Amino acid sequence: MEGLALILLDQQKDREAQIALQDAIDAGSKSARAWLELGRLKSDSDQLKKASELNPRWGEPYYQLADLNPAIDKEHLEQRATLLKKAAALDPRSIDYWQALAKTDIAAKDFAEAQKAWAGAEHAAATDEERERIHQVRSQLEENRFDYEAAERKRIKDEREADIQRVKNQSEAAIHAAEVAARKKMNPNGTAPPKAEAWYEAADAGPSVQGTFQRLDCLGQGARLVIQTADGKTVQLLMSDPSQITTGGGGDQTLVCGPQKNARQVVVRYNAKPDAKLHTVGIATAIEFH
Repeated sequence: MEGLALILLDQQKDREAQIALQDAIDAGSKSARAWLELGRLKSDSDQLKKASELNPRWGEPYYQLADLNPAIDKEHLEQRATLLKKAAALDPRSIDYWQALAKTDIAAKDFAEAQKAWAGAEHAAATDEERERIHQVRSQLEENRFDYEAAERKRIKDEREADIQRVKNQSEAAIHAAEVAARKKMNPNGTAPPKAEAWYEAADAGPSVQGTFQRLDCLGQGARLVIQTADGKTVQLLMSDPSQITTGGGGDQTLVCGPQKNARQVVVRYNAKPDAKLHTVGIATAIEFH
């Protein structure tokens, strides 16, 4: 029955050959070839695996198993490559095995392994013409590899920059929303903020701190001034009622919640009334901008 099946296969009578092979296997055939041909005709991986067990030194069962494995994602490509490597290792003179392995590695973007597979195919080539053809394929593959790696580096860089910009935009939007909300709380009636008034001498009373205006933390109806002195220390002062703060000096005198974009120098006078909860050393009474 095995012999008849092989003759029928040679005559391309697959249906009749399948029946003959099934009869042979049902009768207890231990022929790896019979199991392989039936597994190939029926696309049955179990029968192909049985063929590999009956003849462990034969690469064809692994090659046929690889053909049953669809190359639809990275996992399947890796499984297919493993089977083809096994087939090529068992029969290194088969150029078909090496070429199939090389194409699978290329599909998986594993160009280093693809180069090894094409090298195996080049060694297995039967003629000088075939060997030269494969050599040209290897050379072109190296160029494609460089182009792919360059494009991949650019893609990763672009994605990283886009992600940084997205986070930056989200942060700026959140800060702006917080500033708007704080201004509404500090000025619920929507009236225009009072204009800066000239500095008056009565504000000279009490201690003062001089430094860089770093940040204004809006706290409900009040706010907290954060000043960095020349020696690098940070001084925090409470503004319990911003409308009662006297401002003076030159330049931009506006008070905006959050980190200050411009490093303005100020002298702030205050009443020494520390608040441990707010970490402030006193209550600001006047701000002079320089």
